[in-house]
Amino acid sequence: MVLDLDSNNFTGAIPVSLWKSSSLMEFSAANNLLEGSLPMEIGNAVQLERLVLSSNQLKGAIPKEIGNLTALSVLNLNSNLLEGNIPIELGDCIALTTLDLGNNWLNGSLSRLTNLTTLDLSGNLLSGSIPPEFGHSSKLQGLYLGNNQLSGTIPGTLGRLGSLVKLNLTGNKLYGSVPLRFGNLKELTHLDLSNNELGGQLPSSLSQMLNLVGLYVQQNRLSGPIDELLSNSISWRIETMNLSNNLFDGFLPQSLGNLSYLTCLDLHENKFSGEIPPELGNMMQLEYVDISGVAVGCMIIILTIAFALRRWITRASEQGDPEEIEESKLNSFIDQNLYFLSSSRSKEPLSINVAIACETHVSTEIAGTFGYIPPEYGQSGRSTTRGDVYSFGVILLELVTGKEPTGPDFKEVEGGNLVGWVFQKIKKGQAADVLDPTVLRADSKHDASSAEDCFELPV
Repeated sequence: MVLDLDSNNFTGAIPVSLWKSSSLMEFSAANNLLEGSLPMEIGNAVQLERLVLSSNQLKGAIPKEIGNLTALSVLNLNSNLLEGNIPIELGDCIALTTLDLGNNWLNGSLSRLTNLTTLDLSGNLLSGSIPPEFGHSSKLQGLYLGNNQLSGTIPGTLGRLGSLVKLNLTGNKLYGSVPLRFGNLKELTHLDLSNNELGGQLPSSLSQMLNLVGLYVQQNRLSGPIDELLSNSISWRIETMNLSNNLFDGFLPQSLGNLSYLTCLDLHENKFSGEIPPELGNMMQLEYVDISGVAVGCMIIILTIAFALRRWITRASEQGDPEEIEESKLNSFIDQNLYFLSSSRSKEPLSINVAIACETHVSTEIAGTFGYIPPEYGQSGRSTTRGDVYSFGVILLELVTGKEPTGPDFKEVEGGNLVGWVFQKIKKGQAADVLDPTVLRADSKHDASSAEDCFELPV
């Protein structure tokens, strides 16, 4: 018998009589409002193969009698109010392939289950160390132990899980180094070790995980350069890399530019130094990049805008028809990515409007402020490539100086505008004086000459 009651509004306790049915093979009542506890009578449903009661309000302990269900292959009790120890009798459920007890109040440990393909114990109260025995579950494809109170080091035996696709250990108190054996996880697509206390360098062996799509190690104490991590970057298909809030140092390697599949790169709050490698411009799929605190200068602004422009121009070109919704999305994207540069000022955040034309010609309609028309457009205000470049430069000047393109500050300046003022400063060898201190990080010692790249466009 199969009983599927998913996604209704059932309330109250599950009738005890249900578990007395010797023919019940599947029972699913997920996404309801069921209450009460699981009774010991659950052990009578010896034919049960699939039990799914996730997203309810069940409470109390998991009865040890559940170990009688030797035919059970799927047990999903995720997102309830269950508490107490995970019964060791679950180890008797030898047919179990999927065990999901996530998001409850459970603690204790788990007996060895060699047939498991998915184990989710995330969001509980598990403490102690990760059992090395988990490394013997050779069929395991998904291991989720995040957001518990686990401590100790990550056992190197996890590197034996040759079938593992996803490993999530986020939000614990794990320390020590990332096991070198993780390089053996050839099938792994997602590795999340974020929000722990891990230290040392990331092993170069991680670059051997050619199927890795997402690498999340933010909020740890990892250190050292990342050159060796990217030693095999040409073959890597990684799409998301978050190394933020660590102690990584050294120069950003040029090999970053080889990550052609990368869409999200977050390196902020580390100890990287030097220039941002121009090879980042080779990453055609990149949609989000946060390198604040690395080599802060106008190159961050240029890259942010350039990535947005290039991506949306490409889409417009492929579609052959500039839809208005694409323009609004583009402008929204740029505004969001530039907000952090201007929100600390007293004035409104700068805004950039970009119009996509049928021939993939891009023009900035507003150079940050209403009422300003770049002189390169002439009296017609008609968009030209020369005018576009000039206008783009004015936008960058507004961002790095914190000033509007026209105003009373420039009355005595040739041209009477921001560009003339900057040009005058450059001629006097005072280029660094034009920088708005709120644009640069207070603790940044990066040479301000990098910002002069911005000046060359309009000046």
